[in-house]
Amino acid sequence: TDWRRSAEHSVSCAHAIMHFDGDTPSATGGVFFLLFGLVGVALGAHFTLAGAEAFAQQNHLSQAFMGLTVIAFAASAPDLIVTLMALARRQSDLAVGHLIASNVFNTLGALGFAATGAALAANPMLRTDLLVMAAASAILLPLLIVDWRLSRVRGALLVLSYVCYLVFLVWRQGWFPTALIGMG
Repeated sequence: TDWRRSAEHSVSCAHAIMHFDGDTPSATGGVFFLLFGLVGVALGAHFTLAGAEAFAQQNHLSQAFMGLTVIAFAASAPDLIVTLMALARRQSDLAVGHLIASNVFNTLGALGFAATGAALAANPMLRTDLLVMAAASAILLPLLIVDWRLSRVRGALLVLSYVCYLVFLVWRQGWFPTALIGMG
């Protein structure tokens, strides 16, 4: 803020008030931002896949491992950002609804659209990961259905579950000596 202005008259405060009063860009501006964002996503996807493929080849990693870790994180980062922004604005319905709809679309829409273009061959190794996805969905329902609220403790449980899944992926890739985890 400018030291000559009071906090309620600062530029950042004026921008925040304009945002919360519902002043939005024109329809033309909205279409421009939408198209600009889509071009950015397409370019980002291209560079992400190219970089992940090069990294996998140099480090002798499987495509499945890269897809389950690096690409999954890169594709989910915008979801995480949208969710955090919605929560910062106290729009928890938007945050939860967006994540549920995004996962439904990714599972049914994106996978379905891709399969209509060309048959998709899935690595049999992904069976376990498919079961993990089904279990994650099954676990989420009882966590949400209690008071229709996801507490911090339940959120921490979900994050811990994801960390355990990542450890499993790293172990399956062969990066953990079996003696380190008591299996050898």
